[in-house]
Amino acid sequence: ADGPASPGELALLCDTTRPNMSNHLACLRGCGLVEFERHGRRSTYRLASVEMGRALLQLGSIVHAECEVAAS
Repeated sequence: ADGPASPGELALLCDTTRPNMSNHLACLRGCGLVEFERHGRRSTYRLASVEMGRALLQLGSIVHAECEVAAS
C-alpha cells in the first residue's frame, strides 16, 4: 500500500524468502490484484488500484480489532 516494491523488499517485510514472495506475487498478478514492472534487472510490484490499498488497510484494521477483542 506504500508504493512499488521489489520481491526482496516485500520478503523482508513479511519475514519470508524471496522465492516464496515471488510465487505469491505471481499468483496475485495472475488474479489482477498487483501490477508488475521491470526496470532493467530489477522488478517491482504495486497494487493494481487505490481501492485495493484502501480495502487492505480496512481489512488490517478489522483483524487488529478482532485480535484485541480475543486477547481481552
